[in-house]
Amino acid sequence: MAEEGLLANANALIEQLQEKIKNLELQLDSQSSEKTESQAKSRTEGARLTKSAGKEISEDEGRIGGPFEKNPNPEFINNRIEVFERLYKKKQDEIASKEKEPIKVTLPDGNVIEGKAWETSPMDVAVGISKGLANSVYVAKVRYTRRLGEKQQITSGMDELDEVEELGFDKGELWDLTRPLEGDCLLELLKFDEPEAKMVFWHSSAHVLGECLECTFGSHLTVGPPVDPGFYYDAYMGDNGIEAADLKTLEAKAKKIVKEKQEFQRLVLTKEEALEMFKDNPYKVSIIKNKVKDGSLTSCYRNGPLIDLCLGPHIPNTGKIKAMELKQAT
Repeated sequence: MAEEGLLANANALIEQLQEKIKNLELQLDSQSSEKTESQAKSRTEGARLTKSAGKEISEDEGRIGGPFEKNPNPEFINNRIEVFERLYKKKQDEIASKEKEPIKVTLPDGNVIEGKAWETSPMDVAVGISKGLANSVYVAKVRYTRRLGEKQQITSGMDELDEVEELGFDKGELWDLTRPLEGDCLLELLKFDEPEAKMVFWHSSAHVLGECLECTFGSHLTVGPPVDPGFYYDAYMGDNGIEAADLKTLEAKAKKIVKEKQEFQRLVLTKEEALEMFKDNPYKVSIIKNKVKDGSLTSCYRNGPLIDLCLGPHIPNTGKIKAMELKQAT
């Protein structure tokens, strides 16, 4: 009887071990499958970036080609700022010279606000209603009933962003709160609970991340769109990776940027001006050459030292972001 009891216990132990081995095999299969899917996704995203950028980008591993060394606060940042400031002053002088014709701004409740074209902004309207409203809105939506001058057709050259950022005239245009209005219009002031406001918020957050990457590592930025929820920024750093400790460094940098309340400044560019602006970034140069048609316009936004090819719009300043957490780097 004792021997039979020992045999039964041994068989039970064998069955338990076999069950554990089976579970381990399933776990390994699952991990292998996830790794394969991740690799496939990386290859797909890499191919997307290469296709968007055109022939000047290396096909090697689907990334921008060429050597790369980490270089905090690279010289190309100052070169780009010099070009921006020269062109931005020219643009502001043009706006200042325009006739400030009276306009009517109609709010959703039917109230009409008197303003001046090329001077009154959605933020001016919000402040005129209440300081609390001005602090709670993130972006405006404008539908013109009488526009002074033609609407400029602008492309960013980035397919990934165009569908998110350009709503089209019939549905209204998303409009920077600080950008002067250009005629009689219907105006909505969007708070964070509106889907469009959330996407603008995430997009502006991506620009903060882009500033962190450029200033900390000298990265060549590619695209940084919003996603639901959140954002990411693709950047080329050669064979250099970003470790967990680097994420904390980037978060600390982002905290400083938020505290500085950097304003987002919009600038419309010709194709030639855009090529001059981004001459040190091979990815941006390639998409400008391949995606922006000759004779057409594009635009960029500046916050602090970052200047990025972008349709916008953006939140008024980085101070509205409050806090940022970076989850991972791949």
